[in-house]
Amino acid sequence: MVTRIGENKVIEDKGRRGGPWEMEKLSLQQERQGVRRMYEAGPGGASQLLHVPRGPDEPGAQPSGAEQQEHIGKLNTRLRQIDEALHRIVTGRYGLCPSCGIEISSDRLEQDLATKYCLLCEAESDTDDPRETPSDPL
Repeated sequence: MVTRIGENKVIEDKGRRGGPWEMEKLSLQQERQGVRRMYEAGPGGASQLLHVPRGPDEPGAQPSGAEQQEHIGKLNTRLRQIDEALHRIVTGRYGLCPSCGIEISSDRLEQDLATKYCLLCEAESDTDDPRETPSDPL
């Protein structure tokens, strides 16, 4: 089975049941549920997740407020990445680099199902998403 993407882009469905990228979609949805639970737990839940011994003098030191906020920020970023990947699956753009249009390698997608860019474009970019780069003031 072949899935057509755009005018010239074609990605082969390698025997997946339920449609192209169905297994990836299910995995992303499961990850999203887990990340969402951690995110909704709030600072109390995040502090439990970050409860890491600091050393022999502090066997169970609680993370600082800044560490908690950083962790919550990372959870929020991951939720956004997962949502964007799910949207690309629905719109038929999953597995294609939005910057250059080439197919992202299956090895790269296996490492992170929410990967957005090919290796070359990500290496050229300073941020995850060029649209997030602040614009110059007028």
